[in-house]
This record gives sequence, structure tokens and C-alpha cells, in this order.
Amino acid sequence: MLRQYLLRAPRNIGQAFATQAKRAEQQVDGEEVSWENARPYLELPGPGTKGGVDWNLMPGGKLFGKPFVEVHRYFYETYGIIVRIPSFLKKPDFVLLYDPDSFAKVLRTEGPWPVRFGLESLNYYRRNRYPQIYKDNGGLLVEDSEPWGKMRSIVNPVMMQPKVVSLYVSRIDEVTRDFVEVTRRSLDENSETPADYGDYIQRWALESIGDIALDTRLGVLEKRAGNKGDTLAKLVENFFRLSFKLDGQPHIWKYIKTPAFYQMMKTLDGMTEITLEYVEAAVKRIQDQTISKPVEQQSVLEKLLKADKQTAVIMAMDMLIVGIDTTSSQTKALLFLLAKHPEKQEKLREELRTILPTKDTLLTADKMKHLPYLRACMKESNRVIPVVVGTSRQTNQDLVLNGYQIPKGTHCAMATQLLMKDDRYYGRSAEFIPERWLKDESKAKAEGCPHAKQTHPFVYLPFGFGTRTCIGRRFAELETAIFITRLVREFDISWHYEDLKVRSTLVDTLDGSMKFRLKELPN
Repeated sequence: MLRQYLLRAPRNIGQAFATQAKRAEQQVDGEEVSWENARPYLELPGPGTKGGVDWNLMPGGKLFGKPFVEVHRYFYETYGIIVRIPSFLKKPDFVLLYDPDSFAKVLRTEGPWPVRFGLESLNYYRRNRYPQIYKDNGGLLVEDSEPWGKMRSIVNPVMMQPKVVSLYVSRIDEVTRDFVEVTRRSLDENSETPADYGDYIQRWALESIGDIALDTRLGVLEKRAGNKGDTLAKLVENFFRLSFKLDGQPHIWKYIKTPAFYQMMKTLDGMTEITLEYVEAAVKRIQDQTISKPVEQQSVLEKLLKADKQTAVIMAMDMLIVGIDTTSSQTKALLFLLAKHPEKQEKLREELRTILPTKDTLLTADKMKHLPYLRACMKESNRVIPVVVGTSRQTNQDLVLNGYQIPKGTHCAMATQLLMKDDRYYGRSAEFIPERWLKDESKAKAEGCPHAKQTHPFVYLPFGFGTRTCIGRRFAELETAIFITRLVREFDISWHYEDLKVRSTLVDTLDGSMKFRLKELPN
């Protein structure tokens, strides 16, 4: 069967599979369907595919502006496991997939340079407003094909190596210990955090990624008038909101420059100005060093500058853009879930005491390797409150998906978020059960839920897949792990209000008054 073959296949299958994939067979209603016998692409079900428009999706419709997961649920319940969204307002056709076998088939044949639907407004800005910086390299956020592959080949040895990431354990720990003191000073008479504690976590995320991307502390943990880092965090939040509007929804900005388009250009101007200032200062500081560090002690920025200065500058800017909302959203979600589940929090605290016998014990890379329950909590949080709705790819060759012909070059969106909350794939899917991820399967059994490894391996893809896996994954996981380690070791964290709601931009994030109650624990 093709499914078993694909799941055993190596990740970088590349072009070698091209001829075979076109003739591939797939089980549909018990019958094998080849390309020649598959139904034509234009017969795919979906809104507007047979004339007319689904007004639920348009301005004023019940789904316009709703979180992506609600839109996907509507498509899935209305049209089935494969849906075609016709071209509209200069956006290409999109095929929405709600079947992990189809996910596997698209991703296993993605080729050496996977193409996904990009941030068009950001691409427009970089190409038209700052060609002197981006020239023929728009960065990993907007590039595809060979330019993307060239840049990725430069940054992968730096960003994806565990040894490089390990260098930052003590540095991120220092940032987080400082953040703990900021948090302690912020508590009110009920030992509760301020309502805008989400902004505090955003500043922590910026301070952390700034130390990684720029090799320096930015000094943004506390809100101060005129603080450029605080301004940058707000601009980035605005960028994600506007990009959701311009790139994620039907919009006319490619025909008429709307107020939202001009807001985006102004936002990106502000972001570029601040990040360029930070990056240029960091580059000068490194270039002015009189003593060269040993290679094993060199920072991310130092290593990238040795490889290619333009790539180093663009990558530093992109890390500042992407490393704030994504990491802070992931961290807020886990903090909230642990506050809501004190029994899980206490299990985690027991584990943390093995590496932090006292609160002032310093973290090391070796200590961070021995926290299986923390890793399980992080995985389960990424399943219950994921940061992204799924992933996308442009098909690298002709495929047959669910009995339909899907031509090469078709944009496919894989809504993994919807499936991660489906009991068919994760038993008791609405519940926070970290035990389902532990190596010891008896722990999941004791909780009355199936082990995570029993589900389809292409349902859980929080950081993407293959060569286009999130470049900052290891750093994002490190930051969240250290944050949770310090907060849970310092405080008993509880929640006494209504559940926080999820707000969608390009990422999903918890929104609302974040008044956690923090009870100081003995040393």
C-alpha cells in the first residue's frame, strides 16, 4: 500500500519519486485509483466551484475574520476531507486537506526546495520599499525555490545544530531569572500578575531572541517610555494582525491600496528602522572585537557573518520579527494550561527539583536534557493550543489525493490543528494529558488515553516538516522550556477566572486579562 510505503520513506525523497508518484495508487472507498482513472481537478467540491460565491467567507459573512480553525471546521463539515477554494482577488486556487494520508503524500514528495504560500504583503514591501537591503534575497520568510534553498543551506548549520543552541542555555536562563524578578515586582496585593501580563511575556520573548539574534541584551523586560524594544514588540503584533487581514483573508490591496495596506507599510517601516538599528550596532560591535573567540564559543550572529554578511543581516531581522509572537504565544499557552491543571504542574515541579534543588541553582545544557515530563507538557500544549493552524505546500508533481487529480503546482493547505483536536486521532483530545507523550506507555494507559505514537505521524506537525521545518524551532523550544522551568520552580501558579480565548492572526495566541495568581514557594 502506498500509505505504508510513504510513511517508511526517507524525508528527503526529492525528485527520485517523481515518475512513480504520478502513477501512484491510493485507496478510495476500497478501490485503487490511478492518475488516469482519478476524477478531474475541476470536479473537486468547494465554495464557488460550481458558480457563485460562499458569502459566509466575505466581509459581513459569519466566517469573515474568524479564527482559521473555525473556517477549516466549516469547510470540512460542509464539503468533506478535500476542498477546492477557487482563485479570487489574485490569490491562486487552494486545495484544503483534512486527511493525514494526503498530508503524508504531499509532504513526502515536496522535493529539495519546498514551496509554500508566503507573506505576500511582506514580500511586496521588501521588493519595492527596500531593494537596497534585500536585492535578490528576500529572506526565508518570503523566498521559495533555489533562492530559499541557498539561504537555508547557509543558516542550517548554525540555527539547527544542538551544540549551537546549547551555548544559549545560561544566557536565556539569565534573561528569565531577571524576568522572574520583574514578575515578582509586578504582583498586586492578591499576588496576581497584571492584566497585561501577556505584554510582559512578549517583552521577555524579545529580550531572549535579541540575545540570540544580536548577541546582546536589549533591556526591554520592563516597560519604559521611549523603549524601542517595547515599540518593536507592539509593531510585530500589529504586523501579524495586518498580515492576517491582507494575506490570510480575501482583500483588494493588490488592486487598490487600502487603509490596511498603508498601515502595513507604516508598520513595516517602523519594524525595519528599529531592527536595522539593532542589527547594524551588533555587526559593528562584533567587527570591532580585537580578540576572536574560538569557533565553539561564537554566537549565531558571528557565525552567520563569517558565512555571508547579507544573509546574517536579513536572518537577524527575521528572527526579531518571527521570534516574538510565536514564542510568546507558545509560552502563554503552556503557562495557562499548567495553571488550570495543578496536578500536572506539581508533577512537573517534582521533576524540576531534580535539576534545581534550590531556586538559585543555575541551569546548564546538560540539565535541560533530563526533563521528559517538561517535554511532554510542551508537546501536549502545542497540540491543545497550537500556535499555527497547519502548514502548506505547492505540490511538486502530479498527485492523486482522495481520488482526485491534483496537478503539479497546486497550493495545498493541511489543517493539522483541526485533526489534533479530533478524538479519532487523540483520545480525550479536548483534555491536557502530557502523559500521552511519555516514553513509558503505561503512564498514558493509567490516564485512560491512547499513547501519542498510536496516531498517524502526520497529524502532529507543530513546526512543519522536512527541509522546510521551522528554522528557529530549537531556540523557541529552549526559550519556552527555560521560562516554564523557572516560573514553576519559583511559584505555585493558579487561575481563578474564565478561560482565556484564542485570537487568530497569522498565529494563534491567548487573548484577554492574564491575571495568574503566583504563590511564592520555599527555596
